[in-house]
Amino acid sequence: IDKYSGYLYCGDCGKRMYLHRSKTMPAEKYYFQCGGYQQGKSRCSVHNIKEQVLDTIVLAQLKSMIALASNHSDEFYAMATEKGKAEAKKYYASAEKEKSQLTTRIHELDNIIRCLYEDRVVGRITPERYDFLASGYEVEQAQIRTKLNELNDKINEIDLQEKYVKDFIAKAKEYINIEKLTPEILRAFIKRIDVYEKEVRYSRTCGNTIVIQYTFQLGKN
Repeated sequence: IDKYSGYLYCGDCGKRMYLHRSKTMPAEKYYFQCGGYQQGKSRCSVHNIKEQVLDTIVLAQLKSMIALASNHSDEFYAMATEKGKAEAKKYYASAEKEKSQLTTRIHELDNIIRCLYEDRVVGRITPERYDFLASGYEVEQAQIRTKLNELNDKINEIDLQEKYVKDFIAKAKEYINIEKLTPEILRAFIKRIDVYEKEVRYSRTCGNTIVIQYTFQLGKN
């Protein structure tokens, strides 16, 4: 079982990274490779990372974060929520402005469609012309409503930021002595892991940059 399935992405092109293994391959040689490269869907490089190396890095960083959240809960809470509040304030301002503009446009489209219908009823435009024009405006309305839902979902996520931090702290106290990564532990603490190409490509000594997004952090999924 690939415990990283759904969590591991290429930091350079954003595509998922996939585990390569076989019955004849020793476990220490199992490795992950950029799916964008191997499927020819991106111009990404051939870069990869061994599963054991990834395990070592992720476990070390996770243990450090868990120790901080468990042993210094107040400091961790302040650190984790401070950035979230700053991001929330900035996002709220831009989101409310965009929501207002989108809502206004929906009302404008409602008026346009109503006028078109009246023109059809009195014969100023043909039914076929009405159907063509109205369908285009209705598609635009549907797209706007989708965007509004996305904005509201993001706002709701930001509003839950403090809960995410508190949940992380509570779970950290339960898993303070973890020694091995499991799907359960990844699900409890991690949202996403990005693996970047080595700064010195093909180097045997230069490692890949690993960026972990934890469950209490806002941002891309």
